[in-house]
Amino acid sequence: MDTEARRQQQPGPSAPVKARRGTARTPHTKKLGRLVFASVLDLLDKRADRRSYPVLVGGLALLATLSMCVPVVPLLSAAVLLNARRWKAVALCAALGSGVGALILYVIFHHLGWVQLLNYMPELTRSPKWVTIAGWTENYGLAALLAIAASPLPQTPALVFVALAELSPLAVFAAIFSGKLAKYGLTAWLAARAHDSMHSDTEGNYEFHRK
Repeated sequence: MDTEARRQQQPGPSAPVKARRGTARTPHTKKLGRLVFASVLDLLDKRADRRSYPVLVGGLALLATLSMCVPVVPLLSAAVLLNARRWKAVALCAALGSGVGALILYVIFHHLGWVQLLNYMPELTRSPKWVTIAGWTENYGLAALLAIAASPLPQTPALVFVALAELSPLAVFAAIFSGKLAKYGLTAWLAARAHDSMHSDTEGNYEFHRK
């Protein structure tokens, strides 16, 4: 199905949609999310001193991106606090993992098509934020995708649009990777500075009590 045919099948925001899953997070979902995050922190803590640590963070960023609901920034911040010395490698691997995850989602969205995507994600037409983001992507293309990837905004609606518009997968990956590298690089740098500051304060307090 070509791009024009795909767009013609897209219903307007007021079209009735039978969603297969709800969008609200239940208390059980939140509890499960906390348990998963605690398990991830324990995993990171045990492997923080290994050479493969940045690769592990990149793999976790990939899985978080594929989940479309787990934010990478808290994961990245915790990872850097556990090993601030390698913040550059951690940020790079996280951006690479997130970019690969986004590329996988791009391929999945492209093959599913608009109708199936709308069944799974009714937010595409019901959420004003998602509609706005999709509009930005339609108007500005890869530049909007890069800006969205570098911002706190959800990138899923932008990925859906570029997948249905059949933009170059390589160009999509480059835009996502560039945006994430800027975002995660800044996040990791701030986390590393916070780690150094806390470490300095701890040493200062220790010396004070020794006198």
